[in-house]
Amino acid sequence: KLKNFDAAIKDLSKYLNLGIANEQEQREAEQLKLIAEFRINAYQNPVQFKPENLGQKVNSSNDEYVNSLSTDEQSMYLTIKSKVVDEIQNAPAYVEKIYQTQLDSLNWADPKIVIFGDQIIDGAGGASVSPNNRYLFFTACNKEDSKGGCDLYYSKIIDGKPSDAKNLGSVVNSGSWDSQPCFSSDGKSLFFASKRPGGYGGADIWISELDKNGNFTNPQNAGSIINTSGDEMAPLIHYDATTLFFSSNGLIGMGGYDLFVSKYSADGNWSEPENLGYPVNTDRDEMNLIVAPDGLAAYISSDQPNGFGGFDIYKFGLNEAVRPNPVTYVKGLVYDAETGEKLNAMVELVRPETGELFTRSESELETGAFLVALPMDQMISLNVDKKGYLFYSDHFNTNSKSSKADPVEIQIPLKKLKPGEIMVLNNIFFETNQFELMESSFPELNKLVAFLNENPSIRIEISGHTDTIGTIDYNNELSEKRAKAVYDYLISRGFEPLRMKYKGFGFTKPVDTNDTESGRSKNRRTEIKIL
Repeated sequence: KLKNFDAAIKDLSKYLNLGIANEQEQREAEQLKLIAEFRINAYQNPVQFKPENLGQKVNSSNDEYVNSLSTDEQSMYLTIKSKVVDEIQNAPAYVEKIYQTQLDSLNWADPKIVIFGDQIIDGAGGASVSPNNRYLFFTACNKEDSKGGCDLYYSKIIDGKPSDAKNLGSVVNSGSWDSQPCFSSDGKSLFFASKRPGGYGGADIWISELDKNGNFTNPQNAGSIINTSGDEMAPLIHYDATTLFFSSNGLIGMGGYDLFVSKYSADGNWSEPENLGYPVNTDRDEMNLIVAPDGLAAYISSDQPNGFGGFDIYKFGLNEAVRPNPVTYVKGLVYDAETGEKLNAMVELVRPETGELFTRSESELETGAFLVALPMDQMISLNVDKKGYLFYSDHFNTNSKSSKADPVEIQIPLKKLKPGEIMVLNNIFFETNQFELMESSFPELNKLVAFLNENPSIRIEISGHTDTIGTIDYNNELSEKRAKAVYDYLISRGFEPLRMKYKGFGFTKPVDTNDTESGRSKNRRTEIKIL
């Protein structure tokens, strides 16, 4: 192969040097030369690739295509393409259906067909579970409610079971082929492939954003850096919400469809796509890739030799040069503090220094559980609220939570809204020995503003508390000034003084020991009491 490419490069160079090519012929010759040079380099510098077959419980003589992986890596969705008999034509035919497999200890269990409500959907595939495990997006073709040949659908997952599937509608779907959805971990964007008009080639990657009302907006093309005059397919926006993996036959590669990666930068642009290298990519078609949250492992469907037949699903270690940013996840349980009843509540995780929303989710009605993916090495502020309850706030750092075996786990007891109840504002921050509010406090204060607006009849007491470092008089004064800082902020937002009062308690009401820094940190707090 290398000799053939060397010869091709020499012949193309001679042809270009003759100066007889017109503009189009010159572009084509230059492109062919670049392809030959790329392939020589790829063959001479192979990346590490040791695919491991997932085994005969998952793979069979049928074609198995990996679709998506749950955030905790305990569940996988796949499409199985099986051979059937067309009774009308009395001839062989193929049907695709969506399946799910669970990780049983170290091995994947037998895949179970996914039932949407009480319906099994034929001609469906490309299933993508949202990172919070609340929604399943997928493709279905030639249905009664289709806008085109293949459309995007979604199903809400309730207590672990998909509900009736619904078409995403004419805002997202077109009269053309729309397929291969992937929902971002920040809950803001749906990536998918489409052959609709207005693109750069055959199939392009498009993005639809969720607006503030939870509705998908008109899809926008991902742009000319990602899309080409060829086909771009199978987008995977990683859990880090910035790294995009996809398949293309229009970018320079090994032949057919190759897998690529691009990263979204702070300036709002995609980086030049990078080929995942040989032998991940070959002269055959590499069409789909799933990457684990930590970025270390990936899953691919391939017709490798010595498989179980057709396309099988394989796992392999992802080359370090193309890994995404690692993420961890938060598992939470929301319940009534008094009765223990599991609660359905809204969950928001934000960047405290800017108030930027990382992601929004909700806990399940029956179990009170929620799961969200978060970037590593970040300070995160958490707010949980439900009508009729005091909201709950906390903060934590993800820098030590680097694997699926060590997630952030939080128990969240919500207190009913009634006189005498107290909530701690854990995301109110002051510099040491100071009483000016830090900017990182404003998201929490704005949450308090919204809470008071939603409950206009309540009155509150704002209380400040300190640790035991310093004198009694000093801490009484400091805690009073900190409580007043919150009071003044609420006054500046238009609240009547009659609805509020404030008081500093110094270190007279500790909630933990003052013998450790961890305990002292908990004692330094701002509280809201319902009067």
